[in-house]
Amino acid sequence: MEMTMDKNTTEIYKNIFDELNMMVVVLTTDSTLMLANKAMLDFSGLPLEELIGKAAWDLPWWHQSEEMQNELMFTLGHVFSSEETMRFGGTHLDKNGESFEIDFVLKPMTIAGEVESIIAMGYNITEMVKAKDALTQREKQINAFFEYSTEGYFFQILPQIALIPDEIDDKFIEQVIEVQRLGSINKKLLEYLGFESKDEVRGKRLLEYLGVNAQLHKHIWKEMITEGVATIQTEIFNRVTGKKIFLRLRFVAIYNDSHYFEGNFCIVSNITQQHLYERELNFLANKDPLTGLNNRRNFKNMTNVLFDRVGPDSPYSVCMLDIDKFKKVNDSYGHDVGDIVIRTVAEVIENGIGENGIVGRYGGEEFIIITSMSTEGTFKLINDIRIVLENTTISFGSGSLVVTVSGGISEVSANSDEMFDKGVVFADKALYESKNSGRNRVTIYDDELHGRMAIDRLTGVYTRKAIVNKTKQLHVDLRKLDRSYAVVRISLETLIVKEFAILNQFIKQTAGILLSLTRTGDFIGRYDDLTFIVLISGANEEALNHIQGRITESMTKLSNKFENLILAEIKSICFHDWTMRFEKEFSRLMNDDESS
Repeated sequence: MEMTMDKNTTEIYKNIFDELNMMVVVLTTDSTLMLANKAMLDFSGLPLEELIGKAAWDLPWWHQSEEMQNELMFTLGHVFSSEETMRFGGTHLDKNGESFEIDFVLKPMTIAGEVESIIAMGYNITEMVKAKDALTQREKQINAFFEYSTEGYFFQILPQIALIPDEIDDKFIEQVIEVQRLGSINKKLLEYLGFESKDEVRGKRLLEYLGVNAQLHKHIWKEMITEGVATIQTEIFNRVTGKKIFLRLRFVAIYNDSHYFEGNFCIVSNITQQHLYERELNFLANKDPLTGLNNRRNFKNMTNVLFDRVGPDSPYSVCMLDIDKFKKVNDSYGHDVGDIVIRTVAEVIENGIGENGIVGRYGGEEFIIITSMSTEGTFKLINDIRIVLENTTISFGSGSLVVTVSGGISEVSANSDEMFDKGVVFADKALYESKNSGRNRVTIYDDELHGRMAIDRLTGVYTRKAIVNKTKQLHVDLRKLDRSYAVVRISLETLIVKEFAILNQFIKQTAGILLSLTRTGDFIGRYDDLTFIVLISGANEEALNHIQGRITESMTKLSNKFENLILAEIKSICFHDWTMRFEKEFSRLMNDDESS
């Protein structure tokens, strides 16, 4: 039931709240504004009548960023569900656009065991750190206010005030850290750390207990002294319970009117629940909930990370693994047992791959693995996993069973998404070859045209072997299907290359240009070190001249970027019949002596 106030009651509460030296807001159970005191209204510059009934996240002091709104909604939700007092703070802008650091305490008001409203009390932190003479008195006031706070607080003071130099260097920061001493610490922070009294902490390096090492300590102090505020997140273990706690530390520098640095205070918030919630969201977004493996989207992301870390020149292999006769498992034992089987297989695969690659659940009973290894090395790895699984008894309830897996492996290129996707398709074909050959086996994909020996490792395009096989296929197509084909030959010439890596870079960029200018279905190959071939299907002389012109233009621009590397020649020919002229003319096109 929502709490309501008559006019007299509202006026009484408002008079009381107006006398408090803090900002006060009263929210209903549906998170709308019921009442705000004078300090809060003066801060916003708006009358109460314009604010009553507005949702909390639409109020001007909480509507300044999406991050602040999210934190407010998270805090409100926790207060309503747990009936616990919570705090949150941040940078707020007043009616004049000036920035203030304000901490809000959100306290549930309960009647007969039910939350009827929430009182939010805001304390303007920036006002209590301006003058040295007021520091001691301010600290006493803050200690009195925060001693029983739901968040941790501590103060650090300097024996003597310090003038901030124009340029803050490491030496100044180290001097400040060396002389600074702990002034006070509240009970909640002692509870976080697992200490019973303040005497246990005094004289010790408090920040070390809070997960801040020496290097990070200097970084925080430099940012805090320069910017006035520094915020970090750490994780610690409570000394008594041994439980991990995630903390947010917000350091605020204290200056006097002459801009002399006098010390700082720190607000320590326990964000463990929020951290776990965010981690759960991240898990659900990136992991398969049944197995804990990468889902398909995150598998691709992690694959790109692997490519960036290892580099494009390393051999890569992709493997598709599928549980044999899994439908029979579900039909015979039920989906609960099927889930147990999938989890067990996933665990064996993940343990078997270890640091050698990335594992994902591709869908259903199918898994995908990427390794930075040759297909032969990957075969040994996957086959060992297969052997482990065929010797693993999976127990459930009063029964047990053994399953096997079939796998397909293909070499894959890191040069483009298209080449990677082709590798997955080839691995899938090899998987079905394993299925058709009796299951419980692993097959490496290697046909005469697309196999691992037919892919040029440097560029990701096809090799001379593949080109030879393709021309044979084209000859048959010309005869049977009445198709036309064009062949473009791109010759590079190197004069003097001081670094081999520069030549490789030029060759790789040439392949990239050809891939970008041609259509899906066209065939691009590296005939030798400095010669590329493009086979274009369905092309007449006009289309051939157009694509040749585009290649010439792009290659000329590329050549101009590389010293001592030039485009030597582009030649082409178009075939419209299936006669022996095809093979003869193709051979002539590829032979510099005959075609010159």
